[in-house]
Amino acid sequence: MSYIVESLKLPIDNLLGVFIYGVLLMLVTGLSTYFALRYIPFELSDIVKQLIIGCVVFITLLIWIFNLV
Repeated sequence: MSYIVESLKLPIDNLLGVFIYGVLLMLVTGLSTYFALRYIPFELSDIVKQLIIGCVVFITLLIWIFNLV
């Protein structure tokens, strides 16, 4: 557990910290987009919802990666 905490202090220096932050970013982005699409007044099919969630997560990861480099 201490290794994970240490890797989160300087995530740019090691791959594990970048991976953990990337997974957390995908989780938060996916869940927030899912709940936003769940409570809109008109219905969308599940395929359209999954497509929107996937695109939003992918674009967010691209923005995060290019700001990290």
